[in-house]
Amino acid sequence: MKEQFGEYYRPTDADFIFLWNEGIVAFDASSLLNLYFYSERTTQTFLAVMQLMKDRLWLPHQAGMEYQRNRLGVLSKVTKGYAEAKKALIAIRTQIHARSQPPFLEDDLVKRYDSISDEIIAAFDKASESADARSANDSVRDQLDALFVARVGKAFTEKELATIFNEGRERYKSKTPPGYKDEKEKTGNDAFGDLVIWKELIEKSKADKKPVIFVTDDAKEDWWLIHDERTMGPRPELLKEFALATGQRCYLYSSEGFLRYADQHLSTNIDPASILELREANLRDRLLTFERGFEDIPLPTDDEIEEASARLDDLDDESEGYGEAITQYNRLVGRKTADAFMKVVHPQFSPGVQKLRSELATAIGKLLEECRSCKTWADRSEYKLPGWLEYVDEEMIPYTSLPNLRKIKVNLEELLRRHQEPSTE
Repeated sequence: MKEQFGEYYRPTDADFIFLWNEGIVAFDASSLLNLYFYSERTTQTFLAVMQLMKDRLWLPHQAGMEYQRNRLGVLSKVTKGYAEAKKALIAIRTQIHARSQPPFLEDDLVKRYDSISDEIIAAFDKASESADARSANDSVRDQLDALFVARVGKAFTEKELATIFNEGRERYKSKTPPGYKDEKEKTGNDAFGDLVIWKELIEKSKADKKPVIFVTDDAKEDWWLIHDERTMGPRPELLKEFALATGQRCYLYSSEGFLRYADQHLSTNIDPASILELREANLRDRLLTFERGFEDIPLPTDDEIEEASARLDDLDDESEGYGEAITQYNRLVGRKTADAFMKVVHPQFSPGVQKLRSELATAIGKLLEECRSCKTWADRSEYKLPGWLEYVDEEMIPYTSLPNLRKIKVNLEELLRRHQEPSTE
């Protein structure tokens, strides 16, 4: 059967050796944009591995265009991430400094916390400034520019693109990969970006008569074979289509897989911490493939939120009004994020997933009611509750990811059991 259905079998060791020694190494925009989300050490490690393969690197024109279009948005997201972390840290400091309610801490402990939090905030500010500076002076883009000199694909003509778009409409009707998962997320012809890249890879392989390694951090099912929430490998349909069209092999890697196998095939000495960092990022991204939550939605921005944020900036973080202001800001952001989740993300879920989410959220609500009705429930119990809720704000629980919903339900079942036992807190 292997001869007839080879796309369902993992390539042999000899196949992989040939791929890594001779293959074109192409990159998706997602793998390049993710370089901004890694530590500097890991980013430079990844770029160094690319440098080792410089003579075989290639960037599809569509992927390059998507990188350029989305780069500033990614840098803005990095900056906002540091800003939100800073606000959260300051909020904790405000709570620790409170004298009218728990937590009550020794002055020496508070001073030590202030000292380390000052260091962390300074590091946040420095990293945020660095991300802002990259909008005009981007060392990562400079290095990518050098790597891809004369190694970017030629854009398809308008006539060729029109043909691909028409083909894409028919492919998407039958859920033929790649790209059909973008149909609801992107508007107009932008929904066919993945298919354009796929067509570029095929044409490049045919022209050069070489196999292709394609590195992408797009973890959706229209690139990968996913079974029981486990990614088994590239979609067999893609491997078959590529082989029939080019007479060559194609294989897909995430950034983490690329770095891990580069360490093996290129006899490099890659820091295991860098591979672990990418593996954790890859795991996070793949969990979001099966189930996204409000955490995956970009921070909403509008006049109301900007005004609330400005009020925070005007207040001393140790003033009495700061705690109330940050609570109002968080509630406003939460409400608008929840609205965006219900309008944009929730409709993409299958009816089965929507039903499961609803059942879990309802069960969590009932468990919370039962816990709070226990005789042993007290202010201290309420204070410790966020940990049991995985630090998801209570009003945001219906919009969190499926893994979080499952964890919270299990946590509350255990919490209820403890409060129903004779010897509880």
